[in-house]
Amino acid sequence: MCSIIGSFSVDIFKELLILNKSRGSFSYSLTIIDPHTDNSITHKDFGDFDLSLLEDIPAGSYLLGHCQAPTNGLHKIAGRIHPYIMEDGSKLLHNGIIKSKNISFINEQLDTNYEWDTQALAEYTIPALTTKLPDIEGSFACALINERSRLKIFRNMIAPLFINPQGDLSSTKFETSMSIKENTFYVLSFREKCFIPIGNFVNTHNPYYF
Repeated sequence: MCSIIGSFSVDIFKELLILNKSRGSFSYSLTIIDPHTDNSITHKDFGDFDLSLLEDIPAGSYLLGHCQAPTNGLHKIAGRIHPYIMEDGSKLLHNGIIKSKNISFINEQLDTNYEWDTQALAEYTIPALTTKLPDIEGSFACALINERSRLKIFRNMIAPLFINPQGDLSSTKFETSMSIKENTFYVLSFREKCFIPIGNFVNTHNPYYF
């Protein structure tokens, strides 16, 4: 089990860290998205979140965090700390589990040998999200940073992800929050400081039973 959190506010980000503490503390990451430079910087490590990373954050930046409790064993492999970063710089944070047989399907399609489900999910779907997400069998709630550090979030039916009108984001429900709609893409507006729905996809394998 993992958590994805986000906020424009350092103080709220800290509150969401505490709220999601039970969802894992084996490893963590902080990605700082700076709208003034169209860049995102990611810090990763093992253990509890390093609060010193929240000092001197550039004004107007969005803080995106991930804390992890691996579902496929506690492998202390730095390359498996979220986000998974693709060659083109896209970054995927994932909360959920992709079925083993679906990872095998992805490896067959891509002629690869991925073991980490987040890597397989990213490499298969990011080049064509709308057409590839229907093939995914499992649970997923995701935050994707792609071109010009644009932040997109989405989930399928059984993976949790909550937002509020101020752009706060959490895997655990919080005061004033609402669940994002399943099978719907949202993008973060830096002008409005909130998430806006921009489209839909189909996930034909819902519901998924563990």
